[in-house]
Amino acid sequence: MKKVSVCVPVYNVEKYIRRCLLSLFNQTMKNEIEYIIVNDGTPDNSMKVVLETVKEFPELDIKIIEHDRNKGLAQARNTALNACSGEYVIHVDSDDWCSVDYIELLYNEIVNSASDIVICDSYRVNSENDPNPVVRPAFYGKNIKENIAALFKDNKNAANWVKLVKRSLYTKNNITFPSNIEMGEDTLVTAKLFLHSEKISFVKKPLFFHFNTPQSMTNNGYDKKGEHLLTMYDEIQKLVAESKIDFSDDLLNLKLRIKRQLIEKSSNRKKYYKLWPETNSIVLKSNIASHLKIAILVGSKCSFLAEVIFYIRKAKRCIKQTLKKS
Repeated sequence: MKKVSVCVPVYNVEKYIRRCLLSLFNQTMKNEIEYIIVNDGTPDNSMKVVLETVKEFPELDIKIIEHDRNKGLAQARNTALNACSGEYVIHVDSDDWCSVDYIELLYNEIVNSASDIVICDSYRVNSENDPNPVVRPAFYGKNIKENIAALFKDNKNAANWVKLVKRSLYTKNNITFPSNIEMGEDTLVTAKLFLHSEKISFVKKPLFFHFNTPQSMTNNGYDKKGEHLLTMYDEIQKLVAESKIDFSDDLLNLKLRIKRQLIEKSSNRKKYYKLWPETNSIVLKSNIASHLKIAILVGSKCSFLAEVIFYIRKAKRCIKQTLKKS
């Protein structure tokens, strides 16, 4: 049995998948890793690139699983989870890449600290030749309560690719990725993992490069998938209701975060202005941008005035861009 299982879903990533795989196949502890690659019915040449790259590493333990059709990211991750045999597991998106010691440093920390989960810092890369990737430090919570509070308020540590997890956390607690939620699902799964863990540790070093691709669903999917955030909240509310820890203030922060996202990024934001009016009590103290604070508070009374705020902001941006060009 290998020590670590690395799960990689593949769908429409022919431009990026080789970079991702090379970073994984050249890990310093690659002989202790099993790689689970799931073809989620990709229509492009991604799998051709995968097969060509795999041939270069015959010594590695690489499993390729084929879906008969596109089933979505959640099911691709679940398929990989079901095929895993490693003691620890991590999920990597196929348009991202990692440092050569990514797995080794995470593995050493989780073993030496006897933790259930270990989390690392990461980089956000905004373009192919981004000369200055932004360091995204993890939130270093002292206990489970603090980590969940940060998760709900600011989505800290939600990304699957910053977390190496003891596989038994998934199997013993029947934790899977929800196929009915395509936005916010990482927050839900992370909340479950955190609640069932006894100890979380950290590698305070950026080991992973997250490529913010233009076609990323989280950049443009709010009109189609935004309602899934409400489903995510309902599931989390049920989850924490079973806990002995009081998360009432943290749930209020989660409500505000979801509301802010929907108002800021959905073209149908008018229908969200009156969502969860109880969040108005914490808007001014939040770290939300000033124009959004005003829009949320004003919108709860008059959506027309809130829209005026967005139109004014848009007009200012257009004027600035015009002045720059001239």
